[in-house]
Amino acid sequence: MKHDLIQRYRHIERLWVSQRWEDWVETTAPGYLFTPGLGPDRDAHATVAWSRALFQAFPDITQTVQHVVADATTAAGVTRFRATHTRTLDLGLGVPLMATGRAVDLVYVKLLDFDDGLVVRDRQVMDTVALLRALSAP
Repeated sequence: MKHDLIQRYRHIERLWVSQRWEDWVETTAPGYLFTPGLGPDRDAHATVAWSRALFQAFPDITQTVQHVVADATTAAGVTRFRATHTRTLDLGLGVPLMATGRAVDLVYVKLLDFDDGLVVRDRQVMDTVALLRALSAP
């Protein structure tokens, strides 16, 4: 089961990075909840909107999953996110962040809780101060 969740985690990551939103939504359970580490929790459809906004502001996103571990119901991965902030970023926080042209290089942890192979909870843990500092105008 642990190996299955590790493979499932990596599959979900590939769907997200390739922006295959309909396929990605199919990996979520009814009642799915995303806690992004910055801003409010979101359901699956609000998560897609958040993700699209991220890709719009950072069109050169690359992510590398560095490590994934799992137990019976949860997979946790360490991921390196790299991108350049070239367009306005509006994550629904009330204040859009204007493009700075600055590069972001951030490592974060994502925890996916599964039920019957579908993600019920998706949590990201990151250094939000470092992220906001990277997104601040020079």
